[in-house]
Amino acid sequence: MSDYKILLVEDALHWRKILNNYINTAINNLGGHANIYQAESLEQAWDLLENDRWDLLCTDIGLSEKVGATEGTLLVSRASEKNIPTIIISGTPSVTPKHVRDFFKKDKVADFIYKQSFNSLDFVQLVEQLLSKNNNLPNEVFICYSHIDNENSDPNKCWLNRFQKFLAPLIRENVITVFSDKDINTGDDWHNTIQAHLDKAKAAVLLISPSFLASNYIANSELPVLLKNANIHGTKIFPIIISPCRYDTTKFKYPDPKVGPNEFKLSSLQSANPDSNTLVDMSEGDQNRVLKKVADDLARL
Repeated sequence: MSDYKILLVEDALHWRKILNNYINTAINNLGGHANIYQAESLEQAWDLLENDRWDLLCTDIGLSEKVGATEGTLLVSRASEKNIPTIIISGTPSVTPKHVRDFFKKDKVADFIYKQSFNSLDFVQLVEQLLSKNNNLPNEVFICYSHIDNENSDPNKCWLNRFQKFLAPLIRENVITVFSDKDINTGDDWHNTIQAHLDKAKAAVLLISPSFLASNYIANSELPVLLKNANIHGTKIFPIIISPCRYDTTKFKYPDPKVGPNEFKLSSLQSANPDSNTLVDMSEGDQNRVLKKVADDLARL
């Protein structure tokens, strides 16, 4: 039985009851169990959205005459960045289908539903379709590395490139998707793009070296998110030790990189190879066996 986490954002009590009832119906039809979290305000919904993972967002973007639809668009856009399918519900006359299309051209909105023409059968079927489709999505893998470890005239010492060759068949077979900062397009906000992919990654691979441990961006902006998500959501972390470094002693704080309050040693994670036998200490064949082992682990997520 699958567990589904649904974020329902609606300020009207009777509509919360209606939507809650039909979401439960859809999930029962799928043979799953519903965990529906209800928010009465956009502020409350934003906190929930940021601090957890969701299978579906169902939100009223008008909410009240005091709060316009613009605030709702920010919530929907953030859900899109986190790859959360979204159903927009509204009873506000000014919120029209054209208005919704104009606001969400770049976002993954599944459908827009008027409360005035709400059809329970259509709504249940839509929820079923979205949850079934979302369950079949490949797991995203985030690769955390130092650029220096992928810049060498010898292709065998470009560790990101080498590792990605072992992942290519899994990507082609739609088992996983992979993100590294090499996938950021020209003109994208690189920091926000990285943060969005950190949030939705089901697993992360760390290519650890002295340059990795020296990187302020990794220490301050990537590892705190991964460690928090590992603690809260069970994100899997796979360290690969490229070269001798202070892997066994270096500590990181999270969720805040300065004050924590949690502190974590990477050496408490089971690495793909021991720090006494790093990749640069191995033959090419043994290096490939380590990289293949991690690819095999990712295939079993």
